Amino acid sequence: MLRRFFSYYRPYRGLFVLDFTCAIFVAVLELGFPLAVNMVVDQLLPSKDWELIVWACLGLLALYAINAGMNYVRRHGGFQCARRGQCRRHARRTGVCQREL
Repeated sequence: MLRRFFSYYRPYRGLFVLDFTCAIFVAVLELGFPLAVNMVVDQLLPSKDWELIVWACLGLLALYAINAGMNYVRRHGGFQCARRGQCRRHARRTGVCQREL
């Protein structure tokens, strides 16, 4: 039964993997970003090592840009998945109706 169910998702496997991978990375980045900011504020700022502070802030900016990019991919891919989800539901329904005939 599951094999038949997942056969309808086979054409969209790449999109699903991309969307799911981005979702995992976004979740990890959203959990890790406040920890990184906390480290910069609590450890680097009191040390007054300005070169290291600048590099750490650039790293935080890069993490934020990566997070924004992954969110864009998720939203765009999620829209595609939702639109294609209608096609998968239609394929399942027509497949069930054809087997019943």
